[in-house]
Amino acid sequence: MSITDNSYPEERITLTETEKGIIMMLMIGGHLKEIARLLSVTEYRVNSDLMRLRWKLRCDTNTQLVAKAIGMGIVENVYCQ
Repeated sequence: MSITDNSYPEERITLTETEKGIIMMLMIGGHLKEIARLLSVTEYRVNSDLMRLRWKLRCDTNTQLVAKAIGMGIVENVYCQ
């Protein structure tokens, strides 16, 4: 699924289902260790994925990452349905 960020109209951002899942788990309060356990990967792998996600979406923090992903429609805010 490709999403266009309005601040960079020429750029298309594509996330894998795993990347979307990581963002969703962050949104509901998941910690690195919990996310790694649920995905059956190491904490190092999750941290690496998060760094790549923050780079892709041009974010400095995980909070910004979640907010931007919601704003771009990559994930739905489960708290506002």
